[in-house]
Amino acid sequence: GAVPIPIAGIGGLVVLQGAMLRSLAARFGVEWSRRDFAEFSGMVGAGALGGFAMRYGATELLKLVPFAGSLAAATINAFAAGALTKAMGEAAIAYLAQRRLGQAVPAGTVRAAFAESLAGAWRR
Repeated sequence: GAVPIPIAGIGGLVVLQGAMLRSLAARFGVEWSRRDFAEFSGMVGAGALGGFAMRYGATELLKLVPFAGSLAAATINAFAAGALTKAMGEAAIAYLAQRRLGQAVPAGTVRAAFAESLAGAWRR
């Protein structure tokens, strides 16, 4: 997010989020399989992640404007990355809590946890 080169900061964010998801799964005593991750991603909603990614990506274009653009983009992207990471974590907690109990995971519960966390970040 704070890297002054367009799109360069996204890789670090994905690695960080992946580490967070693995750490949460370990705390719940659950392992992510490809199927689980695909199910979780579908529950969060491709539309929600896609829309957020577009906002994040649009700020990357600001980095093309020397200094002021990079500063503005870094500020916006840091907030966006933090909000997205927290929302993914809240959704993962909702998902993993059900999985730990061996219960079916209601998609609405996971989606709501993600959306509520993201909405809370934008209200602040």
